[in-house]
Amino acid sequence: MILGKPSLYDVLRPRSELTRQAQAQGLNIHKILGGCAVTGGDKAKAILKQMLRGSVLKFRTIGIDKNVSPTQEVVLDESFSQSLGWAGIDQKSL
Repeated sequence: MILGKPSLYDVLRPRSELTRQAQAQGLNIHKILGGCAVTGGDKAKAILKQMLRGSVLKFRTIGIDKNVSPTQEVVLDESFSQSLGWAGIDQKSL
């Protein structure tokens, strides 16, 4: 039997199970690397109201290798409240 180099088709042809797994992992990677969460309505208002009552926002990030960063903090001072106003968000509506 003579073994030759695989053809381009052999290398690139779809492999259904492998393709499904890669797509599933790709979606997970997209979620991880997205870097933000989006919400609106009452849930967003509740989050902003809680941030206005607090003084520090603590968060962690997760990298592609699934390592969790140490807890990080951002101070929520008067500049946060001002920023909401500049963005057109009336704090009384929260």
